[in-house]
Amino acid sequence: MNTYRYKLQPYDGISSRFTCPACGATHRFVRYIDTLTGHILNEKVGRCERIQSCGYHYTPRQYFHHLRRLGITPPPVAAVPSPPEDKPDTFSTISSVLFTTSALASQPEQTALLRFLADRLHLSAAQLRQLIDTYRLQSATYGRIIFPQIDAAGYCRTAKIMAYNLATGHRIKDRAGSFNWLHRILISQGKLPRDFRLRQCLFGEHLLPAHPLKPVGIVESEKTALICSVTYPKLLWLATGGKYNFTPDRFLPLSGRIINAIPDAGAYRFWTLRAKTITRIVPCQLHVSDCIERAATLDEHQRGIDIADLILDNRPPQFF
Repeated sequence: MNTYRYKLQPYDGISSRFTCPACGATHRFVRYIDTLTGHILNEKVGRCERIQSCGYHYTPRQYFHHLRRLGITPPPVAAVPSPPEDKPDTFSTISSVLFTTSALASQPEQTALLRFLADRLHLSAAQLRQLIDTYRLQSATYGRIIFPQIDAAGYCRTAKIMAYNLATGHRIKDRAGSFNWLHRILISQGKLPRDFRLRQCLFGEHLLPAHPLKPVGIVESEKTALICSVTYPKLLWLATGGKYNFTPDRFLPLSGRIINAIPDAGAYRFWTLRAKTITRIVPCQLHVSDCIERAATLDEHQRGIDIADLILDNRPPQFF
């Protein structure tokens, strides 16, 4: 099997993300690396993760073209053999005992995000507890929330530990400890092996077996899945955890399902194209809604709002 010699640097903590040379956003710039040497190609060759608000993407091909114009011979760009890969279905898991005892705090209701949602969505204590139990949410220190990724077979793949602003409900970024992975913490504590092989799944995937006939709603953010589950309870709400996680491997457990995907503003075309690939591999009825594209203002498009923003603004869209 061959692969490109130059690829975007895989995520390995906040230190693997840099300041964008175009918009100046910190820890949002992904550089290209040489897969033969492991070194970065050039400090400005890469892509800003702020796709909608910045969109900077300086590719190796463009970089080499500029070198040639300066009379400099660039290194080769041809594909090179890649080492044999493990089977795609090989992955590590976190035992249920280890997962349930790994919470860094013991009161999910007191996390900043759930306090915000309880207030804005007018949730009773019983409704909030049901949300916690349904999605198996846990809490971490400093008001952070733990979003587990538990697959349809009941295995915990990992969990995201995320910080939110109590007043706005928005994610806190670019601050030490504002984001982490549970498996990384457990590895550092010696509770998981260092060769732990991560293979993510959809947030909420564990709910599928208990609701075999229920239509599914797919959104990007875990927070949005929680909000939609309260607002549109006729659907089973799952989250990809990122725009680029809208992939066939994530959708394999959704075979035979009726699925409504609600992309963030500006991501409709991307998810629509991806949906064609997904439905060629996974037999399902997948509809990508343009309800956010139609409802969002120009400013909201530029900010990349999602369906949760409209719900919290008392403008819940209809997408059925």
